[in-house]
Amino acid sequence: GLFTMAKEEFILSQQRPDDAQLHLRRDVLLTAQVALLGEISHAVRGIALGWDDSEIRVRAIMDGEPSEDDIESIECAGTEIVASFPAHQIAVEVVRLDQPAPLEPQGLKAWVFRRKEA
Repeated sequence: GLFTMAKEEFILSQQRPDDAQLHLRRDVLLTAQVALLGEISHAVRGIALGWDDSEIRVRAIMDGEPSEDDIESIECAGTEIVASFPAHQIAVEVVRLDQPAPLEPQGLKAWVFRRKEA
């Protein structure tokens, strides 16, 4: 689950999360989950999130050239996410990384979606 993954990440980095960090993580991930319902097309390989005290970052990784519809869907989800966090800005990035290139979160904190790939 998400909590187990968060605990393992913090243990690996030898940091002890405080309650505020865990609550922000939980809230960002749950809000993103709802915002992305019905917005993920077959071309999306993964969606990673990052956040700090002032910004939430959404990175959608696409297989093939992102369509205008795919970009609009991810941007709409980003708008829905940031609406729940008035103290934050949103940064949305849609990048192409064709399969079989490995998916990496590229410095972001968590995956909110990863499709099954062989």
